[in-house]
Amino acid sequence: MLENFEKVVSVFPEIYPKSVLSKNIHRAVLSKQLSVFYTVTGDEISVVGILDNRMDQDKWPS
Repeated sequence: MLENFEKVVSVFPEIYPKSVLSKNIHRAVLSKQLSVFYTVTGDEISVVGILDNRMDQDKWPS
């Protein structure tokens, strides 16, 4: 799943919607259980976090 995410994001970095928590962070929902948060700066993509969607959102880092 993560390999496919890397391939897609490297070609289309803005494909996933921006997070409601921050205008600079994109959230890619890879499965019912897994989300990847990342930023795009120029031609660089940085993964900020990988979180389990089953976790209580109040416990997510802000």
